[in-house]
Amino acid sequence: MLQYNLQQLKSTIIDFYNITKIMIVLYDDQFKLVYAYPTKNNSFCSALRKSKPMLKKCLDCDRTALEYCKQQKRLFIYRCHFGLTEAIAPILENDTPIGYLMYGQTLTEIDMRQIRQNLENMPIDPSLNKEKLMESLDTVVTVSRETLTSAARILDMCATYLLSREIIRAQQPPLQLKIDQYIKDNISSPELTLSSICKHFSISRSTLYTISSQAWGLGISDYIRHCRIERAKKLLLKKSMPIYEVSQACGFNVANHFTKTFKQLVGIRPKEYVREYAEITDKKN
Repeated sequence: MLQYNLQQLKSTIIDFYNITKIMIVLYDDQFKLVYAYPTKNNSFCSALRKSKPMLKKCLDCDRTALEYCKQQKRLFIYRCHFGLTEAIAPILENDTPIGYLMYGQTLTEIDMRQIRQNLENMPIDPSLNKEKLMESLDTVVTVSRETLTSAARILDMCATYLLSREIIRAQQPPLQLKIDQYIKDNISSPELTLSSICKHFSISRSTLYTISSQAWGLGISDYIRHCRIERAKKLLLKKSMPIYEVSQACGFNVANHFTKTFKQLVGIRPKEYVREYAEITDKKN
């Protein structure tokens, strides 16, 4: 659940809309709608959702995008099932998504041509009037691709602003916070396992798995690995620490196991990660 200052929340969301003219929505960590502005969908999306199959596709598309953002924990720009552009920015507290800002129901001029073609090729549906849908396309906000990208970045900034100004914060179960802190405090220990956490907090494996899945979107073992590798990424950039010391500081007894796990989660080996960072730094300088 979320705790928020409704007046300040509304003010921030409406400010975004006044600047961009793009609909913006706030969801909580369970993907439940908290606030939207404007409060109603545009005429095109409203008309499209009168069809039960289309409504299901819209809801499934939203859910899939939110799930992806929850896993990636970063700004996500995409096209919905019908071709409209949308973006989601996670609101992260201690690297845990507690909510999501989404903008949507927008088009570029190129998208508009594709949408019209989609409408023409759409199967016959008695609940939809293609002619009225074509007319209602004029209600969809149409801007350049560059403007949509900039709006997405501003959306991401808004997510950070809401949290930093404590306009929004998580109403989290105390046990979840204690478990997360326990993991962070013991991340360098190879003995940090599902069993050790259950024993420390006197809870069952199923309870721990439920807490982990709801809080972080991962099983507890996967979350521990995630925390170990996130710590490793920071330590690797300290040039004074060799890889075997980093692996030990992150709870890996065997350096090869660390390297294998790092590549699985990051996509490249630790040495390649350090090399890529160095190249990016050199370019900036």
